Amino acid sequence: MDYIIRLENKEDYNETETLTREAFYNVYIEGCFEHYILNKLHSSKDYIKELAFIVEKDNRLIGHIGYTHSKLISSNNKVKDIISFGPVSILSEYKMQGIGSKLIKHSISKAKELGYKAIVIYGNPKLYQKFGFTLGIKYGIKTSEGKDAVPLLALELKEGYLKDTDGYRFIESPDFEIDEEKFNEYDKNFPYKEKKKTKSQIEFKIISNLMW
Repeated sequence: MDYIIRLENKEDYNETETLTREAFYNVYIEGCFEHYILNKLHSSKDYIKELAFIVEKDNRLIGHIGYTHSKLISSNNKVKDIISFGPVSILSEYKMQGIGSKLIKHSISKAKELGYKAIVIYGNPKLYQKFGFTLGIKYGIKTSEGKDAVPLLALELKEGYLKDTDGYRFIESPDFEIDEEKFNEYDKNFPYKEKKKTKSQIEFKIISNLMW
């Protein structure tokens, strides 16, 4: 293995935001918001610094994963603390080489070591099942709006932690919300990139709409 996985530090923030923009541009939408979200998370109380990892190769950052505190809330306001990860970024020239998989597996292992009980994310089930994620529907977990959703995925780190979560709603950190005016101002810090339509955007739109 000619790269290392290490903890992110504050000196890496500008570079991890840049690589996140590069990794996500035109993948899910024309352009991307993920670097702006990461910028917000970098100063958020919900960001879990001991689970923020980067992949470094030849003194260059080529990958990053960040985790946040999140929660599940029942109809009578019972709360289960969980964590979530994302964005997960790998520069395009290093994708399909197993680096992202190693990064995710490494971070999940560390999360378990640190005593976290479960991870809930939005993602493509086809991609995340190999890490042990299953549909949140299995546990009765719903979106924040109370909907069932195929891309809502869950992974128990402590066996049985999600067994009584039927009807619970998944609540992400508010720092995932997009303020377009602030985003546009922030994005001026980066070089111009052309926005394009791509096939991956079509797949993302289909999967995102699999909720009822």
